[in-house]
Amino acid sequence: MAETLRDDQRIVVLHSKALTPVSWHDYVELNRSGIKRTSDSHLTEDPFFKNFEGKVVADTDYDPKTDEVTNEYFRPGIRKKDLHRSALMMWRTALLGLDDLSLLDKESAQITNQIDRRRVGLVVGSTFSGSDHLSSVNIDRVVPSDPMISLLARIATAPAMQLDIRGPVMQIGTECASGATAADIGIRYLTSYREDINPAADLMIVGGADSPISVINTATFLRGLPGAATTAEDPEQASKPLDKSADGLVIGEGAAVLFLATWAGAKRLGFNKGDVKAELVAHSSSTHAETKVLAGHEGTVDLIEAGLRMAKVQPHEISHVNLHGTGTGEDGREVGAWGEAIDNHGLRRENYWLVSTKCTTGHTMGASGAVEAHYATEALVENTIPPALKLRDPIDETEGFSLGSPEGKIVLPNIDVVFSTSLGFGGTGTILGFRKFKP
Repeated sequence: MAETLRDDQRIVVLHSKALTPVSWHDYVELNRSGIKRTSDSHLTEDPFFKNFEGKVVADTDYDPKTDEVTNEYFRPGIRKKDLHRSALMMWRTALLGLDDLSLLDKESAQITNQIDRRRVGLVVGSTFSGSDHLSSVNIDRVVPSDPMISLLARIATAPAMQLDIRGPVMQIGTECASGATAADIGIRYLTSYREDINPAADLMIVGGADSPISVINTATFLRGLPGAATTAEDPEQASKPLDKSADGLVIGEGAAVLFLATWAGAKRLGFNKGDVKAELVAHSSSTHAETKVLAGHEGTVDLIEAGLRMAKVQPHEISHVNLHGTGTGEDGREVGAWGEAIDNHGLRRENYWLVSTKCTTGHTMGASGAVEAHYATEALVENTIPPALKLRDPIDETEGFSLGSPEGKIVLPNIDVVFSTSLGFGGTGTILGFRKFKP
């Protein structure tokens, strides 16, 4: 990839940041899962969940009322109560990421004036963000904040207002592929298809955020889509991707962002090779629906093959794949598509290490593609295959592949490339691929 692209075409990941049910460190180093009993979550404040059949969730420990970051940096002009939880998590994650990159003016809680704010963009993927709010509105006592909270685009526009981002800003909705599709779309703003037109941005913040653990969404998955959500009451038996005993997904929440630039643009912004976390070498999105909830096999194979081609994977290279793997019966379909694509390209299945990190985060819906891209880049940097928690009896489709261990992380001498596949209702799909950066 590096030999054929100019510096203004190579996409680099300067940083990634996430707010998840469990941190990468606690997951990989301590084998901890972010899935918990509903009674131990922030949902205990809602009387509906006390007697509901959904007994496990994967929420974050974020409380905007007591969170130090929120209380210190949330700017006046927008009230916290006018934003849904997803938007607050996205703002907080982006702010902390900018601070890590020394691009945050802490006094104003905005992007530093050392960078042209008109050249910074934000693309956020989400599925449910705020959409359930209107169901709780008393139509006889509607207040101005009610419609504002429910607007899907607020998950992008509100954080942009807070951080004074003035470049391209938008919300992306491709069902549960949304967080990854946001990256695929955001990349387009960093490059130009015409020599007489400059790219729209020097820095793109891309990712996803979703807080779908609400009454209406939980009821939809448990009652409206039989078999979609687990009925397990023990967190240790819930969300078991790739395992024959898996009985459904666990609804989770989270936010994650990647900070992207071209290599040429990164150097103009003052970053050097030591500042680059990874190179984004594959990105593709497509749609092929078999039913309203299933991605078509042929389309999924095509999507994966597009990623393999872009990343220019060689037969000897070691790859880690963070699967969409939800812990439902569809896991086998995704693994089967990976197997066919690998076979079509003359590659070796044993060189592909499969894990779905939803075993620890649950399904964070529209945020999942971004959360899993963040975990994928961490795995690449650390040459680590993350734990496949609870995987005891792998599904037949995994035969020939290498799998993560339920006992803990596996450290390899080297991982050449990592992929993350994200699949959504209606057949939407996005694949992202990353390599270690070599100038």
